[in-house]
Formats: sequence, structure tokens, C-alpha cells
Amino acid sequence: MIAAFLHDIELYGLWRGFRDLAKKEGPDADRLAREADAIREAGFEVLRNARSGSLYVARNAEVAREALSLEDRELAGGDPEARRRAIHRIGHLLGYPDCCAEAFAALPRQDDAFVMDRLLAPEPPASLPWLLDFLPPLVGPVIHYPCRLDCPECLQRATRLVDAWETDVPGTRERLRKDLSGPVLAAGRLDFLVLVGAMDGPERATYRGFRTASDYLPGMHPTDAFAAFLAKLPPEGTIEVRGMGALARDASGAVRAVMHGYGPRPRLLDYR
Repeated sequence: MIAAFLHDIELYGLWRGFRDLAKKEGPDADRLAREADAIREAGFEVLRNARSGSLYVARNAEVAREALSLEDRELAGGDPEARRRAIHRIGHLLGYPDCCAEAFAALPRQDDAFVMDRLLAPEPPASLPWLLDFLPPLVGPVIHYPCRLDCPECLQRATRLVDAWETDVPGTRERLRKDLSGPVLAAGRLDFLVLVGAMDGPERATYRGFRTASDYLPGMHPTDAFAAFLAKLPPEGTIEVRGMGALARDASGAVRAVMHGYGPRPRLLDYR
């Protein structure tokens, strides 16, 4: 069972002590539920929340039970301060930096669109370390919403985790670097493109290929508005961000796809 932990970023972090808890949802939760006995034999506790469907893998039963109680408290709403504390505590157990757990818990809403809108609102740095690319689902060492795109605590923790992973699975660092480096058009949690290409300026990138959320994790689909943009996107060309929208040109310079403002302001992020 531990061999499977080596190929799952959340479970690996749990096994190596970078977090006390891993949370799985949807198909991942169903898969691990079928392997619960083997996970327990490996020394971990597995509990599933019947209310939400979330499955928790923890270092011990006490942490797993606390996670279920905290999630129920979060879902129940009620006292805003109690809910904030519950969200913060879950973030801590999941191994998120305190600055990120606190920033997320303090938001009036935790839905993806609202969080991404807040995260993309400030002007992004000219470049970002590839270790901080959190957009491809469950690929890189940052698996949560950072408090800011260039969070230094996230970078420190990501570096330590990848150093350990490289020791256990040689070649991991280079594999991740290839997956996480390059320009990214970010417009939402699953509304993103990892571009094979390079930045031509702060709001323009040339590309010769791209990957979407479903290329990293099948079944992950963007919003309808972003899907309409993808449907017209040429296989190579340029992408420009203009205010609350973006446009894509083919290799001849003709405009082929236009995305108008419908949610978070799109940004071109340069992960290196």
C-alpha cells in the first residue's frame, strides 16, 4: 500500500510527515474507500463523512475524527467565527501554511470562483517559481489555495517536500519541473491553460501547444464560458490578456478565440 503513497502528492506528504491529514473527494474518495483495509494495515486511519462524501486518511483515529467534526461544523454554517476557526484548523491538519489557512478561512466565501477572483486581482509578479504552480490538479507540491501567488512559506514547504520526494523517487523533481514550468493562462480554478511556449511580455505569450485541467486529471471540466474559448483556440499562436478578457491569435495573426470577462480577471502567470 505504501508504494501507492509514493505516487499521490497528498498521501506522500502524509506518509512523510508533512501533514497529519489527507482529504479526498469524488472518484478519488471512492477509490481509497475500496483500499481502506490496506491503508489501515499500513498504519493509517480512514474515515468517510457520510454527509459530504469526503474521505479522510489520517495518521491516527483522533485526527480523522476531528476532521469529520470540523467539516460538519463548517457545513453547518451558524456562528461565522466558529466556522472560520473550523476552516483554519482543517487547513492546519492538511498541512497548509498558517498564512494560507488563515487567509482562506477569513474569506466571506470559500467557493472556487470567489477565491480565484481574490487571488488573481493583484498584479502578479513578473515570474514565479515553478514549485508554486497550484493550478494543475494534484500535480505539484502546493495543493491548496495559497494566500498569494508568491507565498514564501509555500515555497519553503514545497521545496522540502520535493527534496524528500526526489530522494524516495529519483526523477521526481525533473518530472514536476516539466509539468509545472511555463506560461499559464489563469481565469479560474479549472479555467486555465498550461502553455508550451514563452512569455513575450507581461500580458502576451506565444505557444505551440497547451494542456487543460482534464489533461492532468480526467473528468475535471472548465466552466462553459472557458470551454467555449477552448473550442476555438488554435493549436499554436499567441494569447493576450486585455483587461477582463483574453484573445488568441493563430500563427498568421488572425484572432480565433475571444474570452470576455465573466469571472476572475484572467492573468498570464510565468512559472519558471
